[in-house]
Amino acid sequence: MQIRTETASILLCTGGDGRAERETESCSLRKQDGMAASEEWEPLDFRSGIEHEEIRNLVAYFKRYQQHMAKVCRTKGGEEATREFMENLLRLVHKYDRRFPLPKDFLFLRDNTFEGVLDMQPSHFRPHYLHGKESTPAYVVIIPIMELNAEDSFDMFDYMIGRPMHGGIRLLDGVDQYKWRDCQVEHESGGNTYTYLSSEKVCDWFFKAVSAVANEATPMPGHSMTLELNGPAITICVEGGDACDIVYNMIPTVRCKGWPTAAQAWWSRDHYWDSKANSEVENNGYHLLPMCCADGNPELEWRLSFCQAELELSRFIPPVFMHNFNVLHSVIRKELAGSAVVSPYQLKTIVLWACDRLRPEFLRDEAFIPLSLFGMVDDIMHCLINKSCANYFLPQYNMFLHCSEEMMFPVARKLSLIRTDPVKYIYLRTAAEWRETAGMIAENPQTDQNSDGKDSPVRSRPKADKPPLNDRESRFRDWTSHIVDVNQGKSISVFIDPNDISTARAFRIDDKFY
Repeated sequence: MQIRTETASILLCTGGDGRAERETESCSLRKQDGMAASEEWEPLDFRSGIEHEEIRNLVAYFKRYQQHMAKVCRTKGGEEATREFMENLLRLVHKYDRRFPLPKDFLFLRDNTFEGVLDMQPSHFRPHYLHGKESTPAYVVIIPIMELNAEDSFDMFDYMIGRPMHGGIRLLDGVDQYKWRDCQVEHESGGNTYTYLSSEKVCDWFFKAVSAVANEATPMPGHSMTLELNGPAITICVEGGDACDIVYNMIPTVRCKGWPTAAQAWWSRDHYWDSKANSEVENNGYHLLPMCCADGNPELEWRLSFCQAELELSRFIPPVFMHNFNVLHSVIRKELAGSAVVSPYQLKTIVLWACDRLRPEFLRDEAFIPLSLFGMVDDIMHCLINKSCANYFLPQYNMFLHCSEEMMFPVARKLSLIRTDPVKYIYLRTAAEWRETAGMIAENPQTDQNSDGKDSPVRSRPKADKPPLNDRESRFRDWTSHIVDVNQGKSISVFIDPNDISTARAFRIDDKFY
């Protein structure tokens, strides 16, 4: 192949009109320059002009920071102790109300409700829970209050017309109707009136039961516990001193065996995982969450959830690609906090679709980290522009259906800024927190070096000659610069308390506080 290329170059240069000698020399020089360029230059991203190596280094930098934060979370809340606390609490609920089953089959997920475990928009929850620290361990606890076999789930789940993800749970048996008499609602369907299990009343019943026994549950020594009905979840905060140490989000569900009728076509598609996972996914079944669609009936509707299948399939996602997801998710969580448009669950959905679409070698290779990271941003922007994000299990369900163009444009604009300068956003996302908590630059906080003594991956950021600011001042300076850069032309007010330099509610941009 090399000989053929050189021959073609000679023929091109010697063909012609008396300029053969000059053009042959010119071709030779260009060939030498091209070889030097390929040896010395890293590939560049067309949009941002950033070298791929810089992105790879920055992602590795972020990975070390995230590994440290995972250690902090494990130190503050051991997995065994937190699970034991939840089991004790649910046993007390069972004693209080025998309708609640013994805690033997609940899902205890090490994640936050807003980090992709469930398809729940942050708008469903109170703002207090949208801005927790990353060092706070958070758990989602999926708690079945009822279990249906495949035949019962087929008969009892009544799909809403035009809503493939939502439906009502009919109580067909007289025993069930009596058992749940305080949690049922009458509703007309197909000209007939049926008795349904009310999602809203189930949440209220579960909250009252947990509240009644909460004082008997024993959190960690020296800690207090508060709980609140937070949308469809009961949020429990275990606090010690001035900090919130652990957060539990408990969600009552109905567990169903088998596979929903609306999602049967999913099995016929080509997937990225080993076929051995198929039986495990089907055996685990699915859940019904007490949630309605944007314009649905909150008292009646339940929503399909494939959280257990997603947990199983996540084991097959290549670790390199999964870490890219974590980087982008962390940036979006910070930059789009409280957005009613893009949620981490939608980002995870894009990851699952990408695994089916792309070659595994591409997703596993660290050399392609920049391409896959930029590709995920491009995918999200494509979904926003086309107002279409298909659910992975039910493609006929568009997760952006409830969004208006007025809601989507500001989010697309923010993602465009992130795509234009990814280094800036990833660096701002981690640099200040790294200085404050990671301890991997603790030996010399005046420099941008990590614990290995290597320069910071952001090579374009020169070191300052003047005495450095302290950690909190530096974070406030970086955040102020970031706010000004991305909100040009807007009215910005800044409140500074000399006794408390922080970013909490310190900025007002037009009518919104940050």
